[in-house]
Amino acid sequence: MQTVAVLWQYSQFDYDDVALKVTPMPTNPHLRRLWELFEHPDTSRAAFCIAILSVIMTLISIVLFCVETLPAFEMTHCEADEAPNFLDPFFVIETTCTAWFTVEAIIRFIACPSKIDFWKDFKNIVDVTAVVPYYVTLFNVLSTMSCASAKSSASLSFLRVIRLVRVFKLTKHSVGLQVLYFSRGDNFSSPG
Repeated sequence: MQTVAVLWQYSQFDYDDVALKVTPMPTNPHLRRLWELFEHPDTSRAAFCIAILSVIMTLISIVLFCVETLPAFEMTHCEADEAPNFLDPFFVIETTCTAWFTVEAIIRFIACPSKIDFWKDFKNIVDVTAVVPYYVTLFNVLSTMSCASAKSSASLSFLRVIRLVRVFKLTKHSVGLQVLYFSRGDNFSSPG
């Protein structure tokens, strides 16, 4: 029974290294509803569904990133005449995932009770930096309409690796992963 109480505490509070603190809520009722939908999956069935969708999109994005590095899929982004293939399944899926992540981040930023605290939260920085490589590559491809620009964007591999930080998004929606993360922090700080 004590485990259930601890899990309930973690789902109701944000654990900030040492101290538990109550999460602030927006005062505007519409923004509060949006904030609850995107930040607190335990507040309603709709919020839970949004959390599930976010986890599914995150997993799809991570798997897609890994699969598209396989040699068999190396040239599916380009047509024979070096024009970009916007009907490529990888491009369509990645665009869909990135659109979801972008909309989610924008809604959460608009609805958040404190814009400063929004940028102080590591998970929000992860959310924003994870979509940057897509937009850099898309801008390069659209500005030249050639695969050469996509390849030059791919050479910015440090930006593509940023996409892997989406793994950290999974902790936002899993109380179990949060408990594991926070207990790891507690174990490092304990004496002995």
